[in-house]
Amino acid sequence: MFRFVDWPLRVKLVIGTATLLAAVTLLVYFFFPARLDETARVWLERRAVGVAAVLQSGSAAAVEFDDAVAVDEVLAGLASSPEVVYATLKKPDGTKLAAYHGDRAREPAGVKVSGKPEIVYEGDLLHVVVEVRGKTNKATLAVGLSLTELNEQRHDNQITVLVVSALIFIIGLLYAFALGTLLVRPIRQLTAATTRIVNAGDLAQRIEVRSRDEVGHLAGSFRQLVEKLREIPVSLRDSVSRLGDTVNELSDNTHEQGRTIARQATALQETQVTAQE
Repeated sequence: MFRFVDWPLRVKLVIGTATLLAAVTLLVYFFFPARLDETARVWLERRAVGVAAVLQSGSAAAVEFDDAVAVDEVLAGLASSPEVVYATLKKPDGTKLAAYHGDRAREPAGVKVSGKPEIVYEGDLLHVVVEVRGKTNKATLAVGLSLTELNEQRHDNQITVLVVSALIFIIGLLYAFALGTLLVRPIRQLTAATTRIVNAGDLAQRIEVRSRDEVGHLAGSFRQLVEKLREIPVSLRDSVSRLGDTVNELSDNTHEQGRTIARQATALQETQVTAQE
């Protein structure tokens, strides 16, 4: 079983980058759609409250005079808002004063009615319930907006974020692989050069330096080392040649000294013979 420290440098870089990109991708996928969905909900709620406020203001006088026709005219203006599913205006006793698409009405139950709009999510609808007050009379206004567009937008946002995250992940992996290749290639070249020197004693190869980063500095130092190693045999040959010359000179001197001693011995013998005579 290989330890992580034993893995190739490029593999380490790709795995590290993939892990980081996976974490970023998950963060983007789970965070941004939620934020976009929240933003869309806030916008829809403001839109619903705005529609309810317009209807509340426009129908107050009609509620005061119990004028259903006038209320119908106010509610008819909702035809320009396709997201509005229904709108109803009911008296305090529960009877319907007017309605827009009354057959689609699904007013939420158990909502405390006041002059402040109340927002209720129920199924595929967003309901806004608010009280409409005249001088003496009052009624309950309920408006329902469809969540279909919001759900479709949420789905589209998830798909978009997923595609973008996948593209970022893939591009990041390709970049990490390419960067790892660029970093590992000169190191492999140095390894191959070292192997040739060890196995074949090849000191004639040339080490090229193509960058000025740390790997380039390493290649430069290795080239200087090879050049120094290349000079060693030359220096050794010069030293051996000088040593041979010295040995030859010493040998000549020794022979000359031997001949001198021989001549001196001969002369000494001749002197002794002469003395004896």
